Amino acid sequence: MEGIPSTSTSQEAEFLNYCIICGKDFNTSTDKVHLTCSGVKGINSVSLRLGDDIHASDGDCVHEDCRRTYTNKKVVDSKLKAQEAEKSPKKQPYLWKRSLPGATNDNQPTCLFCGVGKRYIGSGKRSPG
Repeated sequence: MEGIPSTSTSQEAEFLNYCIICGKDFNTSTDKVHLTCSGVKGINSVSLRLGDDIHASDGDCVHEDCRRTYTNKKVVDSKLKAQEAEKSPKKQPYLWKRSLPGATNDNQPTCLFCGVGKRYIGSGKRSPG
């Protein structure tokens, strides 16, 4: 099967030279980490939530930065939100109307509440009293 190392040591050594998250080679020995049981659980649970095809096992190697980024809660939540946005139908933006339905554009003042286009009766000044 592909992706599963065989028992020969040369093929295992070849398999351990690649990060299981990004698939890239390790540049130096300091930037890779061997996964333990708790690291495997964390990566596999994130992979399951995201629907990725990453299956970690004890002894697999990953880049420190890849592991830190891949298992970061904020990064996972943003990826899930982006996946949901892609699945949901796109909504049409709401277009604001400048006038109410049925109102004419004859520059007459209209009632703010009912939209009736009658002229305002009165001088607009308060009467004393």
